[in-house]
Amino acid sequence: MKNKLRRLRGPVACASVLALAHPLAAQTPKPPHRAAPTDTLHTDLNEVVVSASRVEESFLQSPVTVEKLNARAIRLSPAASFFDAIENLKGVQVITPSIGFKVINARGFTNTTNVRFAQLVDGVDNQAPHIGGPIGNVLGPSDLDINSVEIVPGTAAALYGLNAINGLANFTTKNPFTSEGLSVRQQTGVNHLKDPNVKTFGEGGSPLKSYSETNVRYAKVLVNDKLAFKVNGSYLRAFDWIANDQTDINPNGNATTGLFGADNPAQDQVSRYGNESSDRTTLTLGGKQYSVARTGYNERDLVDYSVRMLKADAAVHYRFRAGTELAYTYRVASFDNVYQRSNRFRLQDYLLQQHALTLTTPVVQARAYLTQENTGKSYNLRSMGENIDRSYKSDAQWNTDFTNAWNSATAGGQGVATALATARTAADAGRLQPGTDAFNQRLSNLQDINNWDQGAALRV
Repeated sequence: MKNKLRRLRGPVACASVLALAHPLAAQTPKPPHRAAPTDTLHTDLNEVVVSASRVEESFLQSPVTVEKLNARAIRLSPAASFFDAIENLKGVQVITPSIGFKVINARGFTNTTNVRFAQLVDGVDNQAPHIGGPIGNVLGPSDLDINSVEIVPGTAAALYGLNAINGLANFTTKNPFTSEGLSVRQQTGVNHLKDPNVKTFGEGGSPLKSYSETNVRYAKVLVNDKLAFKVNGSYLRAFDWIANDQTDINPNGNATTGLFGADNPAQDQVSRYGNESSDRTTLTLGGKQYSVARTGYNERDLVDYSVRMLKADAAVHYRFRAGTELAYTYRVASFDNVYQRSNRFRLQDYLLQQHALTLTTPVVQARAYLTQENTGKSYNLRSMGENIDRSYKSDAQWNTDFTNAWNSATAGGQGVATALATARTAADAGRLQPGTDAFNQRLSNLQDINNWDQGAALRV
């Protein structure tokens, strides 16, 4: 029996291998040959050249949308400047904290600084190092020198890094080799027509303020297709909008005592500084607790709303051969305006400078740049209001004077609200009055103290 099984083992194993091999072979059948239809046209292609794309492949693969304003669109735009025309692009918003400080926002971020939105001029970042974001277009091109604007309203971090999470704007300027000649542009207008917030002098004085901006550009090719240069200059003078919102953002500061509106001694108006939460104290008066704030100053008493901007740039371009170009650009801007983030600031005698060296070839682009900044006599408006108040009388002394005056007023028969007003008048004795020489001198002194607990300077 065992011999019989040994004799059958070979044929059985062979049959098993054949049985397994058959379905394996059947899984990859050879496709049958099909003859081409008789009506099929055959065309032999020569070399195929794709010339539609002139950007690197990684840009095409990146999930971004690019909105563009070319020279023609800028010229036909009804906006006052190319920077204002940007707001007409899809997904872009331009907010205006100041006439001289406009901020591009995208992706729904409505921020007055927008530090995560990169703003480039010919590929060079023009943000102010201390502020951490671009100051409007003060270091950018004028309307005479702008060639095109490209906006990435979505995140541009895939191409330009984490500094462009909120988006990116790239301003391309005109090349002196292709745009020669002298150009002059003048814009004139008025604002603050019948604005009651503008201080006027004399009976019937008009609050009308003028707006003027002058741009000049000159470009020349010195050596044909080898050496060229361009210079630009801009000067702007205007009067900014006045922040005078007297809405109380602490209306319930004394709700437990039934004091609201003008009777509330802890009022915190939007456009008034020196009466914020850090300037309030809880005083026990007549057996009750009251929240009492320092008096503070209105913003319009602390700031000069005059806007001034003087900027210029010069560039020298050298072509080694077609497509290979080296350019050096120098930009400088001096300006006065108002800047806003959590607090508002007066930027005064602010100076920005930038040196940029760019090499462009058909294969690679290389850029090196240096940005320098001097904040001048800039200052924090909130700290200025607080420390002018504290410079003539400390918080502790003011609170003592307030308490004593309130006790005297109530002892004389005055009601609570009237006594609080009387106490404030007494505690404010010696307070510096806006517009006086003493007030202006104290403001100037605090501009030089770079400590917001004692002064108001914004310094780097």
